[in-house]
Amino acid sequence: MIATINKATHYLSHDFLGGSRILRFNWVINLQKGMTLFWVLGLMFLFDNFSIQAWVYLALHGSYGMVWILKDLLFPDKKWQTNITLGGGLIAILAVLGPSWVAPYLLISPVLGKAHTGASHS
Repeated sequence: MIATINKATHYLSHDFLGGSRILRFNWVINLQKGMTLFWVLGLMFLFDNFSIQAWVYLALHGSYGMVWILKDLLFPDKKWQTNITLGGGLIAILAVLGPSWVAPYLLISPVLGKAHTGASHS
């Protein structure tokens, strides 16, 4: 059972949709993590929400993304230095990395309503 799950996971993350392995896994991860600062800042401007909660989220997760890239440049992890297909990169963004951008959207946008303190304007 575990071997089947590992095989399926490897296929989805490395070979999904087939084709040449033209991307490095660390490029995909670094793109998402590095863009988090700009995603959150963009949401703050889009929704005109510069609340304390938004600034704290930006500071914590934006700096984490920058430190992640610095870590990858100085101490690369061989596990992420593998080549993957475009489909594998797409799966990594859609299924694993991308959903982490939902939280700042919920925090910063007014989608949760006025009672949501993270959407308050200051």
